[in-house]
Amino acid sequence: MRGAGGCCRRLLPSAAPELDVQRLVMTWFPARDLSRFSVAEFPIFIRQTGGYDISGWPSLDGASVKVAVNYGYDEVADPDRLDRGVEDRLLATIRSAVADLLPDLLPDPVRVGAYMDGYTSDHHAVVGRAPGLPNTLLACGFSGQGFKMSPAIGLALAELALDGTTRLAIDHLDPARPLGAGTVRRTVASDLMSLAPLN
Repeated sequence: MRGAGGCCRRLLPSAAPELDVQRLVMTWFPARDLSRFSVAEFPIFIRQTGGYDISGWPSLDGASVKVAVNYGYDEVADPDRLDRGVEDRLLATIRSAVADLLPDLLPDPVRVGAYMDGYTSDHHAVVGRAPGLPNTLLACGFSGQGFKMSPAIGLALAELALDGTTRLAIDHLDPARPLGAGTVRRTVASDLMSLAPLN
């Protein structure tokens, strides 16, 4: 499932919500024993503990394990100019999480990729009929969780398109719901700034 992400407001200015656009960084790590991270052995997970907020996936390429921070690395001012480079200092958080929580992985990533996503003020996606555009379905603002939810969101959108309704409970994702003003969002860059010594 791939969408407009941070450009949704640009495509549907009258219907799409205002989104905070953040850069996401995906990271893949080598394993000491890759068989322990196969699809049959290692589940997809989300772990929020000890100040960490990460997700992980089994090895799909047979060479590495994907583990990522669940929030943005920094703000994206212009989606057309997404910085796909990642400063090494920004990887300190994920390296530390892998070292502390997944000791069977080596904590230096072998692959890094930068992407972006739109975040809503309530961290819930926007899914349903676009306000004022009855023939348009809207799905955006996944707040870094789109891939994990794609099977259910795809089903809901298919049912809405074909039947006009869905059996899935998505009322809390209604595009017409009130979304408050943007909030200050946690980012890896802001976490690092809070840890920096004062001069």
